[in-house]
Amino acid sequence: MKNLLTLALILAAILTSCQQESHNFSLSAKGLPADLNGKYAFLQDDVVLDSVQISDGSFRMVIDSLTPEIISYINIDDQVWIPFVREKGDFVLRNSAKEGESPIYSVVSKRGSETLNDRLSALMDSVRMVSALDPSGLPVKSELTNPIYLHAAQRNSDNIVGLWAFNYVDFGSDSAFIQAYEQSGGMIKNDESLRFKYDNLKAKETTKVGMPYTDVSLEDWNGNSVKVSDYLTSGKYLLVDLWASWCVPCREAMPLLKDLHKKYGNIVQILSVAVWEKSAEEYAKAVEELRLPWNVVADSKDTITKTYGVREIPTLILISPEGTILLRTHSASEVTDHLATLPR
Repeated sequence: MKNLLTLALILAAILTSCQQESHNFSLSAKGLPADLNGKYAFLQDDVVLDSVQISDGSFRMVIDSLTPEIISYINIDDQVWIPFVREKGDFVLRNSAKEGESPIYSVVSKRGSETLNDRLSALMDSVRMVSALDPSGLPVKSELTNPIYLHAAQRNSDNIVGLWAFNYVDFGSDSAFIQAYEQSGGMIKNDESLRFKYDNLKAKETTKVGMPYTDVSLEDWNGNSVKVSDYLTSGKYLLVDLWASWCVPCREAMPLLKDLHKKYGNIVQILSVAVWEKSAEEYAKAVEELRLPWNVVADSKDTITKTYGVREIPTLILISPEGTILLRTHSASEVTDHLATLPR
């Protein structure tokens, strides 16, 4: 009985010890430069989550909360910023610099198994290797880093490392971004900012010059609704002007549009659509001040900007009598120049 009691106490002590040491994430560092002693290492993403003082060139940080879906950072005295993933496991701060070089830190698994941090570290090492090949000291050209980031994005398309890499790719064209996004996994496709960019570029692609215009219902704050097609008068071109009462360049363009209306009113009809308005009152006040001699409507739900992939105003879209988009521009002068080439 005495032996059983002793065994039970030993097991309880072991269990208690294990529970006390239990944690989800730990990060250890050794051999840090002496000038960092007494400084603090901060763990943060949007805000500082934890901190620890560096002593004898080392520190250890333990935290239970995990966020494997975002990139966090270790910030050492605002001198060193190290991206890492707060995933389950024990990790060490590795310095991959050669002797005499400035430290190059990354977070890797303590046990050597491949983790998201190991993948992120390998990606960063590859980019640094390319950088080291360029003696100019200038930023590394995207044609050198793009294959590295794209490979990492494809290999990790369902985790944060892939999303992080994808955001560093210089796609060079809208079509390249669209293709890469469509071939990506859930982590990339579910990112809100990338999804917004993709939807915007796809809308812009389907309403580019040469494409048929897309009819849109425009609803004001009182529920009154009209369509773009209501203003596409037979035999006349339609110039859709996207503007806002608070937009200074939009209002500065109005005198040019008035001149255009006087000169080409026999062949073109103008429709000014107010978008991204702050209130119905500000819109009504601007309309009264401007006294525009053509149709002016409000799109309180911003349907037309989403449909046409518009991110800047003023945006002017010229549509032929047959319904083909002839011009997309931010310049009223460019519209005037284009109209001058059309038969009157």
